Amino acid sequence: MERYIPPALVMLFLVLSCGCVVPATHTLPPPPDLPNMTTGGRAIAMAVPIDEIDTPYPEARDLLTEGLTYNAMGGRYLEALECFDRTLAIDPDFAIAWQAKGVALHNLGRYEEAIECYDRAFALDPGNEGVETLKNLAVEDRVRAGR
Repeated sequence: MERYIPPALVMLFLVLSCGCVVPATHTLPPPPDLPNMTTGGRAIAMAVPIDEIDTPYPEARDLLTEGLTYNAMGGRYLEALECFDRTLAIDPDFAIAWQAKGVALHNLGRYEEAIECYDRAFALDPGNEGVETLKNLAVEDRVRAGR
């Protein structure tokens, strides 16, 4: 059975995740002069439908959103990683946060750590095909980088 996600929700989250709109509760510092991206490979962004952000902790939800925004802001992966670590300190069973942390690590070229995060996300949310796809990309990029 397929789930229907209203296009307006998808669009809203895409706007939030690309950094076009930042929630009023968070103010992000200006972008650094040089991005903290350390890999010359592909950059990966992640969009999450609002109804899939499933955590009982509002602060964890806010930190996840902030981290996704940093990740989508052109190389602010270290800042995103800090947000995801703080999110997971609050809710260590938050599968989407593990997936998002994997994306940030992947973008930093830290493929082994990214793969571990993707495995953790998949263990918490078996059947999440997006995590499997991201893990396969990390494996490809690790091979391409000769690691």
